Amino acid sequence: MIGNRRCLTRSCAWPQLKNTPYQDSVIKETFRLWPASALGPTLRSPDRDIDIGGGKVLPKGCIIACVPKPALRMGIADPDSFIPERWSDPGNPDLEALEQMSHMPFGAGKRVCIGQNLANAEIRMAIASIVQRFDMTLAHEPTTDFFGSLKPGGAKIKPTFREY
Repeated sequence: MIGNRRCLTRSCAWPQLKNTPYQDSVIKETFRLWPASALGPTLRSPDRDIDIGGGKVLPKGCIIACVPKPALRMGIADPDSFIPERWSDPGNPDLEALEQMSHMPFGAGKRVCIGQNLANAEIRMAIASIVQRFDMTLAHEPTTDFFGSLKPGGAKIKPTFREY
């Protein structure tokens, strides 16, 4: 006990946080709505002309980038709403599309972010610590500030210590 508040650091141990399916869904949905980068983690340049159909060709040497914000909203119902349950509902017809995009915040393949596992562990620990200690109220929805990243701007959150 610290003052009139319990010290909760022991309950935020990694073994307990590895099996938190709703928290996993919240993290994935947050990354889907607010990708860390305005441009995807992967830029490519083809080594030959590529016919993409319809009379269109990607020329050799051009730069191809994935823009995450629209890509993470394609092919799913109600794409601009924060609905963490969409990631864990086995009856969700969008689940396959969601799982294909769940890696996007950290890239994939040989260029995947080497800090992905550490970042995920830190995110889980931070969320668990905050949620255990505070009740939070969202005063109004954030807007998107676009300048190299898609950070949510303008959101006002009022934290209130939880009483035990």
